[in-house]
Amino acid sequence: MELHSLFADFDPAHDIGAQEAVRSLLGSEVTYSGDLSQHVTLAPYDRSKLALPGIRTPANSLVDLLDSEASKTIVGFKTELLLDEHSYNSRIHEEGKAVPYLDPRLRNTKEYQLFISELYSQHIIGFIDVCQSMCGAFTVVSQNGPLRLIVDARPTNQMFKKCASMPMGGSSAWSSISVPDSSDLYNAHPV
Repeated sequence: MELHSLFADFDPAHDIGAQEAVRSLLGSEVTYSGDLSQHVTLAPYDRSKLALPGIRTPANSLVDLLDSEASKTIVGFKTELLLDEHSYNSRIHEEGKAVPYLDPRLRNTKEYQLFISELYSQHIIGFIDVCQSMCGAFTVVSQNGPLRLIVDARPTNQMFKKCASMPMGGSSAWSSISVPDSSDLYNAHPV
């Protein structure tokens, strides 16, 4: 497959736009400048300002890091995590097929090739023989200045079974904990 054919799914006529992608992915309002505690600030992709983790060696296999029960889920992800064809088609019929957002600068074939090359050299991505789903990518300004990469994997996410609902507390939840003076508070942290 030639690289330019990858951009067929990123039809500008069906482009949801960066603002809708951010709202959908991050649950946040979008600004192009302003207070980052209130909004996400979009920025055009700029390779020289992109903050990447700086991983220089391939990652460990997830299967090797998990306990045996969790490893079974990863090894058997096709049946454990992915929807069967009928369920996937039902989801697409109900929700519509998600169309990923790709930063306009990354729609330039040469810039896209450099972007993919950089992610590959950092061991952030790898390659497979068959494309199962398209992902988009765009950048937002992080609180300390560099650009943070956002991967729009909504089409891929539609292929997965819904996970059980689990309430997740953010860092703000810690500020509202009240412990009576007569009680002990224990904090677990990694060794």
